[in-house]
Amino acid sequence: MKAAFSVILDGGAVYYTAEEYILHLEHILTLLKTYQNFHVCFTAEETEIQYMVYSREDLGTIVAKTSSPPFVLAINETNMTAAFWDFLCSMIPLQFNKDSHEKEIARLTEYIDRLK
Repeated sequence: MKAAFSVILDGGAVYYTAEEYILHLEHILTLLKTYQNFHVCFTAEETEIQYMVYSREDLGTIVAKTSSPPFVLAINETNMTAAFWDFLCSMIPLQFNKDSHEKEIARLTEYIDRLK
């Protein structure tokens, strides 16, 4: 499994072994169980997107192209951050509550079990 963002580190892609990938997912599961404000959103279908967007409303946005040649944009302008936040919200409806948090945990646990 190709590690996202790894091309930027040294110009070449870095890959997880199966064991490393499972350990990474188990760490995310631990974060989900430990922190109520940590969320993972699953998409309905697999996508082949060549970029990553990290956005926090009222804070900032990081946009990174994951294919070669890589680049990263850090944006903290309020209107641009709001636009990227709206973009992410349009892709995956954000409805964070106790039920959705438990569903995230269950879905990730099921995925990890299938990989093992």
